This record gives sequence, structure tokens and C-alpha cells, in this order.
Amino acid sequence: CNITSLEGISTISFNLQELHLAGNKISDLIDLIGIDQLKIIDLEDNEISNFSTIEILSFCDRLTSLTLKGNPISID
Repeated sequence: CNITSLEGISTISFNLQELHLAGNKISDLIDLIGIDQLKIIDLEDNEISNFSTIEILSFCDRLTSLTLKGNPISID
């Protein structure tokens, strides 16, 4: 889909529990702040390249599954 940004995602629903965005060009996760109900995040094959980008997910207390395979940050 070539999605490059998560801007505005929190306006969809603060109760979002699963986010499947594999195969895009996402490099920043700052817009996930405030979506505390997230349990599953699939960001396979995106553009996430450093650990500071995923540190924001430490606020997702319910997160049980994170997929980063195929990103510059991962070792496949």
C-alpha cells in the first residue's frame, strides 16, 4: 500500500487492539502514543531502522506480539 506515516491513526479508535501494516514504508511510530489497547502490531517489511523508533511501544502495556521482520532494524 506504500503507507509512509501513521499520522491520524489515533483518531480511528483509542480501543484499537490489532494493527497489521506489513509491506509499507513506515519509519516512525510516534503516532501510536495513546493507543494503549494495542495487543498485536505487525510491521513486517517496513522502514524501521533504529531502536529509538520502537521505544515508544514501551507505553503499550498490553502488547503481546510485535513483528519487525524485514525492517532495517531486524536481523532476519
